[in-house]
Amino acid sequence: MKSDYVLVTCHRRENILNIDSFTNIINLLNSINNKNVIFPMGYKTQEILQNSKLKLNSNIQVLDPIGYLEFMYLLKNSSYVATDSGTVIEEACILGVPSIQMRYSTERPEVYDVKASVKFDPTEDNPKISK
Repeated sequence: MKSDYVLVTCHRRENILNIDSFTNIINLLNSINNKNVIFPMGYKTQEILQNSKLKLNSNIQVLDPIGYLEFMYLLKNSSYVATDSGTVIEEACILGVPSIQMRYSTERPEVYDVKASVKFDPTEDNPKISK
C-alpha cells in the first residue's frame, strides 16, 4: 500500500556545493505542497542548508541519515522519489516507484527509456521537469 509522501535524497557534490544548483533543488522541493516530504539528509547537506539562507517548507521532514533497509522501506512505500542518486532511481524503477532525477546527467539513461523517471537539471537557470 502506497503512502502519501514523497521521499528525497540529495547529496551529490555538484548539487550541494553549488549554491545555484542547491537553491534550484530546494525550490523544487518547496514546490511539493500537496504531500508530506521525508528527507533523510546527509550531514554535509544539513551543514550547507544550515549555513545558507535557504529554508524548507513545513511539510518537509528532515531526518538524519538512515540505514539501507529503512530507506528501502520508505522508497517502496512512497508516492515518488526525488533524488540525485543514480542507484536510487534504479531501485525505484525496479520497485515501480516513479522518480525525479535531480541531476545534469545520469549513468542510467534507461530509466528515461522505460518512462520510470523524469529529469530535473538543477544547473539550468530556470529548471523544469522534463520527460
